[in-house]
Amino acid sequence: MFTVPVYALSKERLHDKVDKEIDKVIRLAKGLDDDTQRRLIDHCTFPYRCWKYNHIIAYIEILANLNDVYFNLYLPYEKKKYYWKSTKKTLLVNVGFDHDHFRVYDEDSNELIIEKIRLRLKDKERMFPKNWYIDYESFELYAKYLDIRTILQEYREEASD
Repeated sequence: MFTVPVYALSKERLHDKVDKEIDKVIRLAKGLDDDTQRRLIDHCTFPYRCWKYNHIIAYIEILANLNDVYFNLYLPYEKKKYYWKSTKKTLLVNVGFDHDHFRVYDEDSNELIIEKIRLRLKDKERMFPKNWYIDYESFELYAKYLDIRTILQEYREEASD
């Protein structure tokens, strides 16, 4: 159905770290003209100053199958300390369904299904290291436009054919 990225840092935390790095560069580049300082800052903080670049270090895949919603987890192959200035990407592997799913009953509204998914995402948050950030903004964007009840119903109809 869809995936929710898990970032190494929240946007705010990443920006705090980049701001500290910029302050350090400014202290070291004292006496240089403004244009040279700006180019030096851009060079010293790229690409990790960009939120879009922030490492996606895990995914939570949310799937619908007949009467259930499942959660697949894609986690780093090797759990190592994340270095926020790194330009290396991390290999993510599917660690399976993690035996985590919930049943969708006929009387469950789409809003209730979305709320159950939200609660499961919060549960996943507890199993990640404290700095990892589940992109709830992405989830909420998907949730506004997804009719999970209809998706499940269509899937069941296809399976019965």
